[in-house]
Amino acid sequence: MKNFIKLLTITLIFLLSASLHASEGGQGIPILDIGVGGKASAMGGAFISISDDATAILWNPAGMVQIDGDELTLSYAGLSGFLSQLAFVGYARNFGKVFTAGIGFKMLFSGTFDDEINTTGQRSKFTEGHFMFIFSGAFNLPFPLKPGFSIKYAYQNLNVDDEIRAENFSAGFFNIDIGVLYPIGGFLNLGLKIENLIPNINMGIGDANEPVPTKIITGASVKLFDSKFRFAMDVEMVPANGIMDLHIGVEY
Repeated sequence: MKNFIKLLTITLIFLLSASLHASEGGQGIPILDIGVGGKASAMGGAFISISDDATAILWNPAGMVQIDGDELTLSYAGLSGFLSQLAFVGYARNFGKVFTAGIGFKMLFSGTFDDEINTTGQRSKFTEGHFMFIFSGAFNLPFPLKPGFSIKYAYQNLNVDDEIRAENFSAGFFNIDIGVLYPIGGFLNLGLKIENLIPNINMGIGDANEPVPTKIITGASVKLFDSKFRFAMDVEMVPANGIMDLHIGVEY
C-alpha cells in the first residue's frame, strides 16, 4: 500500500510539473527560449531559484556557487518540429572559495530538408542552425546574496540551395544576463534573473526584424518534509509587451 501511495504521489507530481510548464518564451528566438537540462525540465522550467548544476550557466549563473569542485554536463534531445536537434555542453569550476566560472555551448539544428518551391517541380534544399556560446561567473561573497553574470553570443544561420542559386542568411548578437540567488535558512531559495540586459537587439535573418526583448524572471523554491519534497515557482515577465509566463514544479 505504501509503495502504491508513493507511486501515485510521484505520478501526480510529474503531471503537475508537466501541465504547469508554460511553453518556452514565445519571442521567436528558439536558441534563447528553449531550456536545457533534465532536472530543469522535470521541474517544469521553474529553476531560477534552484540552478544547482552546470546548467546554471543558462538558467541563473549565480547558482554556480552551489557547485562543489567542478562539474561537466552534456545533453542531447530530439525535438518535434522543424528545429529537431538540441544539444548543450557546459562546464563549471570553482576558483578558490569566492569565484566560480562556467563556459557553455548550445546548438539547435534542423538537419537538411527538401522543399518543392514552384509548380515546375524545382526543389530547394535548406538547413537552419542556431548556436550560442556563453561565459558565466558567480561570486560566493561573505553575505547571503550571491550574484552572477553571463556574457553570451548567439548566432543563427539559414542556408538555401536550389537549382538556380545558393544563398546564406545569418544574424548574431552579444548580450548579458545577470542573476542573484538568495538562500534563506537552508530550506528557502529566492532567485532573480534579468535576461538580455541590452534590449531589442535585432536577431532577424535577412530582412526580418526580430528584436530580442529583456526578460525579468523571479523564482522561489522551498524544501519540506526533511528536504524530501521541494516546490518551485518562477514568474517570467517581458516588460516591453506585457507577456507573462508561469512555471511551477515539484520534486520528491
